[in-house]
Amino acid sequence: MRLKSALALATASIAAFAGLGVSAQAVPAAPPAAQVRSIGGETSSTGYSYSVQEYLEFTIDELDQDWSEWFRQNGYSTPIVGYVIVEPGQPFQSRCTDEGGQPLLVTHNEPNAFYCSADPVVIDGVTHYGMIILPVTTMQQMWVGNVANKRSQIPGDFAAGIVVAHEFAHHIVDELGAATGVRPTGKNNELIADCMAGVWMRAADERGLLTDTDLQEASAALVAVADPHEGGGHGTAAERLAALRLGYAGNAQYAAATPAACFAAYGR
Repeated sequence: MRLKSALALATASIAAFAGLGVSAQAVPAAPPAAQVRSIGGETSSTGYSYSVQEYLEFTIDELDQDWSEWFRQNGYSTPIVGYVIVEPGQPFQSRCTDEGGQPLLVTHNEPNAFYCSADPVVIDGVTHYGMIILPVTTMQQMWVGNVANKRSQIPGDFAAGIVVAHEFAHHIVDELGAATGVRPTGKNNELIADCMAGVWMRAADERGLLTDTDLQEASAALVAVADPHEGGGHGTAAERLAALRLGYAGNAQYAAATPAACFAAYGR
């Protein structure tokens, strides 16, 4: 994904959006094998010009701007979600539980990213709920094709980008569910997040933020972490790709980048 020249200014605005302080502690730079671009879109000849943390913050900021604008245009209250980038030595204790029912303690290399609707975010003395949890080392490894300990066939920075968009989409679906009463269940809760991530991808692509390979990187990442067979909780590779493409490209009934297409397909 191309990073705008204003990336250096993103930290303050994102911290205010999330209601969280952004740590000044250095995080690992983008892996050297990655084909990422420097600020301004030119390939760096001296190494990487941004850290993983900056890339994640930039992506979250773009997601926030685009979804907030869509909510305003469609008469909904602006969505408010928090995020935390989990760094080495600073594990995050969530109010959600893991698959074994134990309290979820996320470390920097936990092989997953998370959205927890129960985690609080306090802004101007008002408590909101919803937190995106991104382990920094896990996100870093996605650049070189290690997606939550699964091998992606097309490595690249947007493997991390699509994961962030997917987790952000969970909150968007929660907000719309509260407003409309439509709440997906089972694997549809994951597939609608893939679909809504595709909606945002199309909007980002139309603004020139995506590179030529980003859609392939996103698709490969979802295939890597798909259920190996029917009956799983996230959807098979074919199902996850269909959801992403529905959001990105639409279908005979819905235009590209139409959230209604996602809810028509998966809102149950």
